[in-house]
Amino acid sequence: MLLQWSSWNSTPSLTSLSSGSQGNRKYLTCSGADPDMHMKLGGMDSTTVVIGCRIWMNGNMTTHHHLFRFEDGGSHLASLNLLLDGRLQVSTSSNQGILASYPTSEKAISGYTWAYVEAKIYFHASAGTVDFWINGTSVGSFTSLDTIYAGTSCDAIRMGNLGDTYWNDEIRITDIYVDDSTQRGPMDIWYQAADTAGSAANFTPSAGSNYQNVDDIGHDGDTTYNSSTATSTLDQIAHGDTLAVAPLALQPMVIARYVPTGSANIKVGLLSSTTHNQASAEGLSDTYDGYRGSIYVNDPATASPWASAAAADAAETTYEHAA
Repeated sequence: MLLQWSSWNSTPSLTSLSSGSQGNRKYLTCSGADPDMHMKLGGMDSTTVVIGCRIWMNGNMTTHHHLFRFEDGGSHLASLNLLLDGRLQVSTSSNQGILASYPTSEKAISGYTWAYVEAKIYFHASAGTVDFWINGTSVGSFTSLDTIYAGTSCDAIRMGNLGDTYWNDEIRITDIYVDDSTQRGPMDIWYQAADTAGSAANFTPSAGSNYQNVDDIGHDGDTTYNSSTATSTLDQIAHGDTLAVAPLALQPMVIARYVPTGSANIKVGLLSSTTHNQASAEGLSDTYDGYRGSIYVNDPATASPWASAAAADAAETTYEHAA
């Protein structure tokens, strides 16, 4: 099971979570009060978790920071931390404290540069294991550990501030993935916005062309939009950005709502060549929210892994006003 940032179930509270740009990379950071960033792992309930992210740390970081906390039914299993000197650490104390007895990576990331960090944790009271990687290179492997404070297996991950120290822009992260068995190595997770007309434009545009109303990174609310009053109405939207390599997977996503006077469902899908696959219908909220299609590890047109960047670039995001 491979999960990426945009595929995690439930929309997080964005209190105190902010984004920014550094070069061509978008990132997340946190400041202020605990944003309660719970990310449910799509029904995953695993005793092994592999998590990776690209991270930037301030070279003058003033304190250690908690990156992720692993939970079981709300109980704290363990935390992945970034120490003041740039090393990674897994801890299991009740307050996620930083103690010398906990496993720590043998090498550190450098300040003011981006690095890809990964940790693999097997949760067990006596036979637990922890492995660390930085930029795909192993930097520590530990066995025969107690990696559980409370609980037995991971069903949720909390990201960011954990109530004691805040990131305060000393930490920036992006390109997050979660797996229940396999260390994947450094990943780039690209967002391809709508860029050109697709194969169908049946929703009613507020102005201009359909694709132009849904091409905002950071949606513009009701300033521009496409709307439908009839079920089975379908839009198919093309993307103009070009991937560098064939992707591991694609996942379509739209942001939508229904007007307060009615109700509606939406199906989000992917069109590859002439093959159109859709996820099950989801009920819309009356406020804007994100709705995701399936994760397509295989190209729907070939039922095989994506063979090229061009094939993925040609795929279209689809959304249907469903009954």
